[in-house]
Amino acid sequence: CEASVPAGLPPLPTGVGSTATATIGGSPWYAATIVGLHPGSGTFSLSASNTAYSLTLVPKVPVSAGNSYGIPSQMGVTVLREGTAESWWGGTGADIGTVTISTFDAHRLVASFSGILPALNAPAALTLAGGTVNAYLE
Repeated sequence: CEASVPAGLPPLPTGVGSTATATIGGSPWYAATIVGLHPGSGTFSLSASNTAYSLTLVPKVPVSAGNSYGIPSQMGVTVLREGTAESWWGGTGADIGTVTISTFDAHRLVASFSGILPALNAPAALTLAGGTVNAYLE
């Protein structure tokens, strides 16, 4: 059965697509769900997940494009293994990774990230490598 809409479909919004990828613990990871918020100048909150892991990025200091930020001194990073109690975070103390922001405005965050996250509730540290985010922010 084929149906039609007399007035046609409305145009799709522009600029709303998002991607997030990384190597987590040595395995490729591709986010299926990405939620990015831009509550004000210099800040954002990003959550990306699939059925294996969820990852959050939240700045601890005002951020801008063209700069790198240390994990954990300037950027909070948390990873949870879905369906378990295992988790990792940036920790405290000396930086163990970086987030580099190439684009950041009211509606878009483009960044790369990597680091070795200490176990919060897991048997060992977790390596994040080659992480990229290109996310629409609301």
